[in-house]
Amino acid sequence: MSRRRQNDDEDETQTKRRRGAPLISDVEKKLQEVIGKVGEKSTGSSITMNLEKLTEFLTDDLDKYRTSIIDIVAGCAIYLPNRVTVYTTLVGLLNAKNFNFGGEVVEKLIAEQQDLLTKQKYQEAQNVAIFLCDLGNSGVLTAQSIGEYLESFISAAFEENMPQVRNDYYIQTVLRCLPWIGKELTEKSPEQMENIVEAVGKYLELRNKNHVTLLQVWSSTDQEQEDYLESLSAQIEQLRALNWTENHIPRYYKDFEAILADALQHNLPSFASPDHSSDMIYPYPLVVFRLFQDSDCSSFSDKPLPGGHSIDRFLFEGEISWIIEKNQFNRKSCARELLAFAEENPSKDAYSGSQIFLREVIEKCRRLGSYEKIIAALPSDFVKIHPCSPDVRYLIDEEDTALVQRAETFTQMFQERQPAEAFLNELKSVDGSEELPYNINEFGLFVMVIDCSAVVAWLFDEKMWAEHNRQWLFEVLNQALEKLTRQINVVEKDIKELTERVENKETDDVKEEEMEADDEKNEKLKQDVDDLENHKEKLERMVTFQKGLFNDFLIAFVEEIKIAGANTSEMDGSGDTAGRQSPKFQWLKGRFCHVLLAHAETLLKHSSSIADEVFTEGADPSVTECFNQFQSLRF
Repeated sequence: MSRRRQNDDEDETQTKRRRGAPLISDVEKKLQEVIGKVGEKSTGSSITMNLEKLTEFLTDDLDKYRTSIIDIVAGCAIYLPNRVTVYTTLVGLLNAKNFNFGGEVVEKLIAEQQDLLTKQKYQEAQNVAIFLCDLGNSGVLTAQSIGEYLESFISAAFEENMPQVRNDYYIQTVLRCLPWIGKELTEKSPEQMENIVEAVGKYLELRNKNHVTLLQVWSSTDQEQEDYLESLSAQIEQLRALNWTENHIPRYYKDFEAILADALQHNLPSFASPDHSSDMIYPYPLVVFRLFQDSDCSSFSDKPLPGGHSIDRFLFEGEISWIIEKNQFNRKSCARELLAFAEENPSKDAYSGSQIFLREVIEKCRRLGSYEKIIAALPSDFVKIHPCSPDVRYLIDEEDTALVQRAETFTQMFQERQPAEAFLNELKSVDGSEELPYNINEFGLFVMVIDCSAVVAWLFDEKMWAEHNRQWLFEVLNQALEKLTRQINVVEKDIKELTERVENKETDDVKEEEMEADDEKNEKLKQDVDDLENHKEKLERMVTFQKGLFNDFLIAFVEEIKIAGANTSEMDGSGDTAGRQSPKFQWLKGRFCHVLLAHAETLLKHSSSIADEVFTEGADPSVTECFNQFQSLRF
């Protein structure tokens, strides 16, 4: 699971656009197009036939455009995990014709994997590992060297004094590779296969699982909520019992067995894990979220849903997750790919949600449409969960007709979406004789941005506790906290750029052929040094403020949960359930866990001070347990 922020990805993309993309030749564009489309089913011909044609096409230009072809294939291996076997078959066919090509592809992928791990792009690095292992099926790599490669991952997982999340990642990488290469290893290197399975089992026995309870979604239900490594290990065990027979991976290299069997094979180098440092952030552990059980789909589909311990379930769930993540900014493209992924049209059966779910959905619809139309469209049975009418509230003395009329004027202007200049003119048109409690022009209240600390303080004021059973409040809370985190990330990015400039003793805009006078360079360097110091001081203040903000609102949150646990009254006043079993307590505790997970990267940095200041002797034990489970995510 990648934890890189979406905002960071967008910023990086925009920066690259401003700098301009490097120019590539028309031939390279053609190569990208033909190689990128070889696995598409919409070309009108079979993928096997497309691979044959592409192999012939590339063989003719292999010597001339070798580097470009290798780079494109490596990119496909990293960023198109749904077509692994397409490109491993292509590499196998080209390796059969040119032995050196296969070796160079392997060297390129090994270098890319090391670079990806250094940059903490863990999902992409796993894609490379799967691709390398599948090259054993296409006749490029020997089974023994692949076994040694996987054993080196296991050795990295057993290194001493390392965070468990780091070790989990390496074990997960091994398990994810086995559906592709497990059968080949069992047949050609059975001893290595036994060693791998035994080592994985030993690791899982010794592993700390305190985080599982925190991450589980359901309570009081028989729905399976397994730890992700435990689930994947069980799926691999079942696959192994079935002699590695699965129904999801399209193995195109089987159509070329005669060609690939005669190809010379390479040895895959052992994996060398990057050195660990305290600032490295590894993927957090997960609990597998499955909304449907096997029996839920039997009534409307001829094809049964694979069981939770079936490797087919893991494979198609992983591909669906990849499609959604890849298209997270393009819903239309996401829907199109998901429909194409399904072999038949999805069922149109409707599933009803609970009252609280419907209420939240309707309230969100109210933000986007006419209140009257929404109420008219709802069934009469939904009257209990109708949202409140979004009437404008005038927080002024309604007996003062002048101010009421003025408020209505601004309301009309907002509805008409008039430009900012119109509002300024209206504000300046105030008669001098009219006395207002404040000078709106002087203070610029109409453009004031509320500080996130003020938002958090307002949300956790005791007067707002009655609203803490509504989802909107926690949406606002998370947005306010995320805003502060983004501001800190911007300052950290500026510090990194300034540090590089100071260390290199040059600015980004100076070209080597246009050297400036030494005094000008020294002046710019001095300015950069001053800016760097100012940014470091600013960052220190912001981090201190952030730490205090989290401490303050968590103290208030924990106190509210404590009171809810001691109170016998219900959120709706029914009083049917008491204390920690009440829906109010369970709701607040769940929201507390959600806040921890939503801001995990930030909170884990300050977890020691939070534990000392927030979770005192009077804190509710179940909430303290949640925080202890949360701390185990990093270690």
